[in-house]
Amino acid sequence: MKRIPILFVFFTVIIYCSAAEPNAWHGLALDIATDEDIIDELGNPNKIKTKQKFRSQLIGESVKNLRFRTFEYKKKFGIDSVKFYLHLDVQTGKESLRVIQIDLKEKLDPNILEDVYGVEFSLTASGSAVANTKHDRIPDMYYLYATPQQAYIEAFVNRVSGFGGVFSSLGGLPDTGPRLPGKVEYVTLISKVFDREDKKGASVLE
Repeated sequence: MKRIPILFVFFTVIIYCSAAEPNAWHGLALDIATDEDIIDELGNPNKIKTKQKFRSQLIGESVKNLRFRTFEYKKKFGIDSVKFYLHLDVQTGKESLRVIQIDLKEKLDPNILEDVYGVEFSLTASGSAVANTKHDRIPDMYYLYATPQQAYIEAFVNRVSGFGGVFSSLGGLPDTGPRLPGKVEYVTLISKVFDREDKKGASVLE
């Protein structure tokens, strides 16, 4: 009877000690994996779409005019869905994985993200580049982002549910203290091929 909690603690430690990769999911790495790699690893997707847009709070300007082919898997691997965004490199003529968006079934505590990925996350309000709260209030919905060397990570956090989200004030709910409130609904891993700032024409300054 005493072995059950011991085994539970053991496997919990294993899970949290094994950091997730900032640039890969299930062994499929950004900028490396192809459509064939995805199918070989995960099987046939539930949906394949072309000419799809990708929206990002962190690098929106860099990708707003791009179109992607997407592979979507639903209700597998313990998550609601995962979507892979593939983009054609016109220079090489090859299509590569540029974005992985993971929609979580079991929503996560945002305070564990740094332990999961082994990198530091910052707070950004939707529609704003401000990295701190205003008047001790955090928006009802907000993003956390990290910029490790391998990739960008963007996490969407919702701190309200049901009718609470409808009637909450536009200024956000009161800050609950040093811990981040809410639950992470989805995590997006983004290739660093897409710079956050448009550097077009900057070569003349070099």
